[in-house]
Amino acid sequence: MKKSLLFIFGALLLISFESNAQFYVGASGGNSFINHSIGNISGQDFKVNDNTGSWKVYGGLGNKFLGVEGGYRSVGSAQSMTNGSLMETNITGWDVALKGTIHIGPFFGFAKAGAFFGQYDNTGEVASLVGVDKSTDFMWAVGVGVEVAQRLQFRLEWESLNLSDNNNISTLSLGTAIILGGGKDKGKN
Repeated sequence: MKKSLLFIFGALLLISFESNAQFYVGASGGNSFINHSIGNISGQDFKVNDNTGSWKVYGGLGNKFLGVEGGYRSVGSAQSMTNGSLMETNITGWDVALKGTIHIGPFFGFAKAGAFFGQYDNTGEVASLVGVDKSTDFMWAVGVGVEVAQRLQFRLEWESLNLSDNNNISTLSLGTAIILGGGKDKGKN
């Protein structure tokens, strides 16, 4: 994972020196799909399978085709009842990813791949499963969008934050991004 992060930060440096680099910020909200296994070292586990609301704030730097994007998100709180015991997990975290984009007129499609630094705050009635777990997982995403003005974009995005044997966490969100500078501003007075 450290090699992946070094690659992403190296790409960020290269992109930032590119004359057409743009900086943008955005926010989105939507639905998350959580299938998360909570376990402890004694082998006791608990499965949380739920859908809930999610949100994220993000920023990025890139040119027309390649960029880097990162942000902070709340995947939401999911709960489940098994054998009369209630367990809940609240998932938040940071992410950073390389982003490739293809433009066709005002429309664009994009794909991202990077790392999700998640924090799982587990609470409930089974004391041995309560606590905070942290993990770094591979994440990827695909999306489509439209530029409705020179500095305003709307986008629909599906992200997979953790695909492992015990976890399947993804989000579907609708968001907006504002281009703050660079690229289109070059050469203007």
